[in-house]
Formats: sequence, structure tokens, C-alpha cells
Amino acid sequence: MFRCFQIKNNVSVEPAYVLYCLAYYLMDLVNTNLYIQKSCRFNTTSEPDLDTPCDDETKGVIFLTTVNSIYRCSLRIAFTLFGIFFTTWSDKIGGKRKIFIILPIIALILQNFSLCYHAYYWHWPATFAVWCEIIFQIGSGGNVCFLIFAQIHVFESSSIENRTFKSSILSALQSICVVISSGLSGYLIYKLGFYYTYFLCLILSILSLIFSWILIQDTSKCIKHKAHIYDAFRITHIIDSFKIVFRKRMTKERMIIIILLLISNLGWFSVSGERTILYLYFRYRFNWDERMYSIFLTFKLIGNIIGTLFCSIILSKTFKIHDGVIGSFAAFWSTLQAVSYLFANKTWQLNLRRWQCGGCFGERIAKENIPTL
Repeated sequence: MFRCFQIKNNVSVEPAYVLYCLAYYLMDLVNTNLYIQKSCRFNTTSEPDLDTPCDDETKGVIFLTTVNSIYRCSLRIAFTLFGIFFTTWSDKIGGKRKIFIILPIIALILQNFSLCYHAYYWHWPATFAVWCEIIFQIGSGGNVCFLIFAQIHVFESSSIENRTFKSSILSALQSICVVISSGLSGYLIYKLGFYYTYFLCLILSILSLIFSWILIQDTSKCIKHKAHIYDAFRITHIIDSFKIVFRKRMTKERMIIIILLLISNLGWFSVSGERTILYLYFRYRFNWDERMYSIFLTFKLIGNIIGTLFCSIILSKTFKIHDGVIGSFAAFWSTLQAVSYLFANKTWQLNLRRWQCGGCFGERIAKENIPTL
């Protein structure tokens, strides 16, 4: 009994975090195939047999490219701005975090609920599903706000001794959820179909809401002054953030921060671009289906995790190699991997994928004595 109470006291956002990440990343991968299948088939009134070829594969690829380049890019920009506004508003109302964790979960539940209808009523156009995704996610800040406020809650509710450890646990759980979702997405689509796969995501998101409501404690403070909602959406918050980043500092601290921001954005630009076009490229060049790509993506992510552990434990802890050397090594390996995609003409060549340490670079940098903003 005492151990149960001890576990309850030490666990807060982690169960909801795992269930949300599983539901979100699984849904995101299934959405890619839903948009292609709805766009490339003509006069289809029910969920098709995925073993049969599309009527017009090019039309489905063009539609998905448009979704990724216009709609999802705009959605990501909106999530980033909402993240700035929501964190500012959360601080002004006494540090309320729980509501901003629950809000994206509710939006995910509504989106999965609507996707079940889109899978059942197959004649509904794919554009309608895209707009439902935008409407349900944009008001809540999406997964960006969920991940930010989950990390903030762990940081504020943990002691100084175990704060870094619990934050690292969240990052590790997210990586594991991505691997599991990537491995299951293609298999579930073929075995269960789109409807029951979305229904599974709906169950996971509902369980995430229940765990977040029960386990996450409200750590906010009472404030005497009244905060208005429009204060959160002042453009001056963004201006002040840029002023803090680029203000003058001692020695080379400002230059270090700017370089780190550039590295971070270029890294995510590369990862996001690859994630967007790689599946379409493999469908076109190697005639892969969802199952083949999910298997490939699973082994690739496992390789990234092993590479990250290799850098953190062997290169950094044991041999004390500098972060700059590790980052250069990771950048070289990522470049080599991109070139290998270009020249690969056999399926077996894609299995010699990167087991690289690029993911550990950001983790190592965070542990250094980087000047604070």
C-alpha cells in the first residue's frame, strides 16, 4: 500500500504523456495514408482494399504534398505562436499548467472522433478531413503546446535533484512512442483498417485525458490582480522574446545563443523535410506500401536511439569528446545518409541505414553551461 502511494506521488504527467504521444504519432502516420487513398481513388464509397493499386497515384501524391507544404506548415507556425502566447498567459494567471495540457488532449479526442467518421463515410473528400485537423488543433496549440507544458510541469513539480532525470525520462518516452507508432501504423491499417485504427487512437486519447485529470496536480498560485485573456495575445510578447535573445552580453555569449538557435532550426528543418517527402519517394521509386515503410522507419528510429546512447555514454562520458566534435560527426553522418538515399537503387541498400548520433547533440548541448536568456 505504501509503495502504491509512493508511485502515485512520483508519477504525474508521464502516463498521459505516453498515451497522448502514442495516439498522436499513430494518427499522424495514418493520416498520411488516408489523404493519399482518398485522393487517388475515384468513385469509391467504402474503405478500399489497400492491396489494390490506386486509380491515380500521382493525384494522391500531389494532394499530400500540398497538405504538407501549405496546410501543415501554416499549422506549425500557428502552434509556435500559440506556444509563446499560452506560456505567457499561463505565467500571468499564476502558473496554471494543467489546463494547457488537457486542452490539446481534448482537441486530439475530437479530431480522432471526426476521423472515424471520415473513414466510415469514405465518400467525404480528403480536404474536409484536412480542415477538421486544422480546426481542432489550432485552437488548442496542438502537440507543440502539449509537449511544452508537460516539460514545464515536470520541471516545476520536481526537486532540483531529480528535475533533469524526470525531464530526460519524458524525452525518452517520446522517442519510444514514436518507434512503437511507426512500427504499428502500417500493420494496423492493413489488419484493422482506417476506421478501427482511428478508434484505437480515440481510446488512447480518452485514457490520456483520464490519467491527466487524475494524476496531474494543479501547482498554480493564487494571484491578486485580474488577468485578461487579451493580454496573452499581445504582439509585444514576441518582440520582447527577440529582444532577450539578441541583447548584448558579456564576451561571446550572444553569439553562442544565436549559433545554437541556427543549429536547432536547421536540424529540425532537415528532419521535417525528410519526414515529409521520404514516404512519397519510397512509394514512387521502390513501390513500397505502408507496411514496408513502417518497418523501415522503426529500424531507422531504433538506430537513432542506439546512436544517441553511443554518443552520450561512449563519446561524451567515457572519452570526454567535445560537443563541437560530436556535432560535426553527426552532421557528416546525416549528410552521408542523405546522399545514400539519392543513389540507392535497390531495396536492400536502404537497410544499411544510419545508426548515427545526431540526436545526442542537442541533449549534450543542454548539459553544458550555456548562458541563460
